[in-house]
Amino acid sequence: MKQDRITEYLDTLTSQMRYKKARASVRQEISQHLEDQVGEYLMEGMSQEDAEKEAVRQMGDPVEVGISMDRIHRPQMPWGMLLWIGVLSLVGFAVQAALQAGFPSLYIFPLGWERQLLFLAIGLALMILVCFLDYSRIGAYAREITAVLWVICYLGTSLFGREINGSYRWIAAAFVSIHTGMVSWLFVPLYAGILYRYRGGGYRALGKSLLWTQPTLWFLLTRPDISNLALVFVSFSILLSVAVWKDWFQVRKKAVLAIWWGGSLLLPMALILAFVGQENYQGARVRALLGMEGEPAYGVTLIRRLLSNVHLLGNGGTETLSQLSSMEERGTVLTYGIAYYGILAAMLLMAAIVFLIFRFLKISLRQKNQLGMLMGTGCSVVFFWELFTYVCSSTGILRIDVGNMVSSFCPFLTYGGTGTVITYLLLGLLLSVCRYQKVSTEEGFRKQGSFWQIRRAGDAAR
Repeated sequence: MKQDRITEYLDTLTSQMRYKKARASVRQEISQHLEDQVGEYLMEGMSQEDAEKEAVRQMGDPVEVGISMDRIHRPQMPWGMLLWIGVLSLVGFAVQAALQAGFPSLYIFPLGWERQLLFLAIGLALMILVCFLDYSRIGAYAREITAVLWVICYLGTSLFGREINGSYRWIAAAFVSIHTGMVSWLFVPLYAGILYRYRGGGYRALGKSLLWTQPTLWFLLTRPDISNLALVFVSFSILLSVAVWKDWFQVRKKAVLAIWWGGSLLLPMALILAFVGQENYQGARVRALLGMEGEPAYGVTLIRRLLSNVHLLGNGGTETLSQLSSMEERGTVLTYGIAYYGILAAMLLMAAIVFLIFRFLKISLRQKNQLGMLMGTGCSVVFFWELFTYVCSSTGILRIDVGNMVSSFCPFLTYGGTGTVITYLLLGLLLSVCRYQKVSTEEGFRKQGSFWQIRRAGDAAR
């Protein structure tokens, strides 16, 4: 009798929910609440049948409760975030186009604005596609996707690699050129899926998670691509630290984190020592970056000279405009924007981009779904790293030219095919995390409330 009544109630309730993936966890939780409530009524002296009837009655009409659950536990499009991305995309392209039109000698659109507009359209289309995908499906096959992507990068650079400044970061096949360093950004959210796959295990599972970082790091080290190697390594370390701190692994988390970060500080020192002593292009650039030899690179000197007379609003006058015309490829859109539009305009544009990424990070950290939390955090870390290095290189803080050893890519402000496409793929993942943030999960729904909170949801629906 009990099973029939409760089963019928749950069948009716969950049939009101359009998102099938949420039905199982909602059904499990409400079933547990009903069982608990029946137990309380039995302790008060009710008969089994009366206790079941009262528990079901107190829960509320199954149709109304089901409708209220449907409103909560289904994907909801983050229209505000999508609109913000669209506005930044248009503004960023407009700023680049205006600077290129005003100063034709600048290398903002070296292959034409039409190409950039094409990649922008492709990126936006892929972003929408990924947004409508359930990110948990990507996480479920994170290991397989990582392996396939790594093989493509490795074979691509081995068979079709193009040497630029002593490194093989580019795959040049037919009419397609792919920057593998930028492709490596995708390994970060995929690593979040790998960590999620091994959650619940001990030191063995933790060791397997660490092994999955090695192929990507080895690939970036041997090409070499120091900037993206640092980005991926730091991102992997942050994700691993979050997973350990959240007790995904049955290990002594303080000891593990102390050992990992202690070793992480030694690794860059070892890399620096390894490159400093080399009499090649990379060694010279590392020594220049550290100020161990020579003057700052010529491009850095030009950037510092250009920005020495900038104003809060507007350009710095005839001399600044003359210097700007002679910059060619020695700066970035941010460099040129500060010189031509003023510090305040550039700061407002960068603040708008930072706000978007910070908002995504905030939403990710508040996720009930632990996979969504970690994948969203990984994507946000990638963007924050890129923004930091972009600002440093664009303002002459670093001693080497932008675009070579140190990344000079910024979402919405940088020309390029690979970087643009990868940026919008990561934005699509972040939008997917936002879209599914209210969908019930096995970890999140149980924390949402007691029997009486679910009961009030039914009352609110009425």
